[in-house]
Amino acid sequence: GVGKAGIEVRRDARPLLEGNRIEQCGAQGILAHRGALGAISENHISGCVGALVEVSSDSAPNVFGNRLSGGQSFGILFESMSPCEIKGNTVEGCAKAGVCIREGATPDVVENKLLAGLAQGILVTGKGSGGMLRANEITNHAMAGIEISEEASPKVSGNTVCCTLREGGTDIFVHGS
Repeated sequence: GVGKAGIEVRRDARPLLEGNRIEQCGAQGILAHRGALGAISENHISGCVGALVEVSSDSAPNVFGNRLSGGQSFGILFESMSPCEIKGNTVEGCAKAGVCIREGATPDVVENKLLAGLAQGILVTGKGSGGMLRANEITNHAMAGIEISEEASPKVSGNTVCCTLREGGTDIFVHGS
């Protein structure tokens, strides 16, 4: 619907959201906030105005095995300081970063495929933001494959980053504010 998430989870709910197809939402594909838990798995989400998957407000669902494409914002936006794992997702063709970690969030981002985005493959920004970025395949992004800024502190290891498209672009870009 116009201005609404395809699926919204909140207030300590613990669902397994699995095998859903969500297309053309007026906001997020899946919004987990206000303490939502559980898992977001094996969903196909495309063409939403907001982030395809957004996790905020002390929520901690694991996000794994999803196919996310063509979003007008982020593929996965994570703004919660609760621990979780973002693993085995394929994110393709988003207008903003394929995975964005900010506001001190610390999920582990592992074994994802981030393909052909119009911005960064992975963006980690904000003091204390981090977790582990490991074994991700990041290809054909218009900006940096991985960008780390504003006092973020992730551990980055074993990622494959190639084919940054913007002239003068860099595969991994680390900078202050």
